[in-house]
Amino acid sequence: MHTPHFSSLYRYSNILSYTAADVSEWAVSVIQWACGAGVISGTGDGSTLSPQAQATRAEAATMLVRFAKLIL
Repeated sequence: MHTPHFSSLYRYSNILSYTAADVSEWAVSVIQWACGAGVISGTGDGSTLSPQAQATRAEAATMLVRFAKLIL
């Protein structure tokens, strides 16, 4: 049985390094975690976060796979 590496679940990233990061106050820590853990990496060239935009099916699938790799 595979044991998750929880230490990797607690890395944080500075979301201020992204352009147009219009993140709601309640979501800042979650977005920082997701960036730091590699679950999300920005759009286009990777320098823009669009948390208020709709994710495509491909983007959602990519995030789910990256998250699953962290916990499985």
